[in-house]
Amino acid sequence: MSEALIKEIAHEVERIEEDALHSGKSHFNASSLWSTVHYILGIPMTVCAAWAGINAFSDASQCAGYLGMTTAALAALQTFINASSHASQHKRSGGEYFALKNQVRLFRRIELENLQPAEAIEKIKGYSQKRDELNGVEPCIPYPAFWLARFSINKGNGEYRIDKEQQK
Repeated sequence: MSEALIKEIAHEVERIEEDALHSGKSHFNASSLWSTVHYILGIPMTVCAAWAGINAFSDASQCAGYLGMTTAALAALQTFINASSHASQHKRSGGEYFALKNQVRLFRRIELENLQPAEAIEKIKGYSQKRDELNGVEPCIPYPAFWLARFSINKGNGEYRIDKEQQK
């Protein structure tokens, strides 16, 4: 395979790898944010429900009523927002993007130079198609999650130690 073709394929693989890194890290950040929302709603709801239950058997029935209404409002909000489902979806999406990132890194670093041009082109088309499919079906990334991912990656948090050592 010509040196120029290997270089062009490697560049395209690096683009896919970079896309997958940013998307995967963004999805993991979104998962974390949605998990936080789940706990922000769930913990007070649980406390209010327990407190209402205790007050229901005392002389503080009015307090129990208010706590019961607060619990109902928090439960309705938690059901409507469905934060735990969003967290799970984003965590799964992050895992899929990171799997793609790992596959293309192995392809670029280990397989590429030993393949025939037609095989390498077919593999890169497959990776590109996988990235496009993920981009089409995965949930939208909230901007704060993307911003956090970009900030973290720019600080070097998306690289393996061995790769950093080899760059020195």
